Amino acid sequence: MQFYYLDQNGKQAGPLDIYQLISVGITPYTKVWTEGMDTWKPAKEVEQLRSLIGSMSQQMPPPRATVAPMTQNQHRHEVTVSPLSNININYKRNRLYFYPKQISSPRWIAPFILIGFGVAMFAGLFRFIPQDESRIIALILMFIGVVLIIIISSSNTTVSDQEYDSAIKNIFNKADTISWALDKLGLDEDQVNEIQPVYFHDFRTIKVAAEKIGADGKLRTSKYEATVLFFSNTQMYMYQQVLDMLDGTQLEYTMEYFYKDIVCFSTFTKTYKNAKGVSTFQLIVPNDEFYCSMGNISDADAVIGAVKQKLREKRG
Repeated sequence: MQFYYLDQNGKQAGPLDIYQLISVGITPYTKVWTEGMDTWKPAKEVEQLRSLIGSMSQQMPPPRATVAPMTQNQHRHEVTVSPLSNININYKRNRLYFYPKQISSPRWIAPFILIGFGVAMFAGLFRFIPQDESRIIALILMFIGVVLIIIISSSNTTVSDQEYDSAIKNIFNKADTISWALDKLGLDEDQVNEIQPVYFHDFRTIKVAAEKIGADGKLRTSKYEATVLFFSNTQMYMYQQVLDMLDGTQLEYTMEYFYKDIVCFSTFTKTYKNAKGVSTFQLIVPNDEFYCSMGNISDADAVIGAVKQKLREKRG
């Protein structure tokens, strides 16, 4: 069995077998993951590891990931691939939303031929077959034909807007995402209390494999993202998780910028023909930039206004 683990800097490492995992010095509180687990868990809560780490002090305080402080004129932008498998999504069905299959005509021929023969036999057109037998066979043929039509019609050849949205519902939970973001960034809540954390989640509109305008005029894409912004006295921290709805790939982005280095913080709306506009905010620092869809919150304008005000205060 192969395990991944998060080191003391919050970086993913592995895969390692059980004995290799113990040899690298994990603690009962080191977060680990292996195939079949819903999410990252402390090693002491994993049955396969519990006996091997039983001799370790159970009173050891759980360490929070630490991140080396940045120096002036520096920013941090990291990307990691998450191996989480706790999301139960039918990716094949999601692909049908963007690339629907068309039922070929030959698939419809067989059931209608069966029904046609059944009707003809029931009407007595085949006189060489006794009438009673003919009607029984006719009913059987018509029944089989109707069943085939139902099966073909109910095949998942297309996916509605509502079905695709249902696959996304509850993927990201605000409280859990903020907690996970603090861990990944190595922060405590009292370090980033200049203003309340800002949380967005919506379809990603940049670098996506597929996009579609639904019947309701809403743009849907093949990637969904959740973003959290934190604000300390000197820096702005960002955490973003992006889920590919077509193959399950999950990317995590962690970023840190000094307020004084932020060149631009703006919002814009990307418009599409016959679709509602998609609002995005943009943050630019020297040699780097960050984008985030800002839908799915009712007071987005007020939140962005508060962020802009805070940046003006901090930048003097």
